[in-house]
Amino acid sequence: MINKIEVTKDRMDAMVDKTGEAVGGLADRAELGVETAAAKVVEQTRGARDYLREKVDSATQKVHRRLDQSATAIDRGYTRASSELSRAAGAATGFASENPRTALLIAATTGFVLGFMVHRHRSLR
Repeated sequence: MINKIEVTKDRMDAMVDKTGEAVGGLADRAELGVETAAAKVVEQTRGARDYLREKVDSATQKVHRRLDQSATAIDRGYTRASSELSRAAGAATGFASENPRTALLIAATTGFVLGFMVHRHRSLR
């Protein structure tokens, strides 16, 4: 009888060992699967990061170019307006020097019209 018990015990030990090995193998495969999946996620994340960096750098360069173009256009416009205003001021000064009565009459009429418009605008409120 003891012999049968020992055989049964040996068989049970063998089954426990096989089960342990099977579970260990499954755990190893699961770990490998998780590691592989994690590596793929990291790889895809890095790819997305690189793509975003490329797009942001490209957009930043475009914005800088547009800002430079805008600044240049504003500078040209300011220079031109300043030049035109200086020319107009010189012409007005020359006209006023040559025709003082006419210049005085124009200034008085302009002041009257502006005063009338401002007064009318305030009375409409």
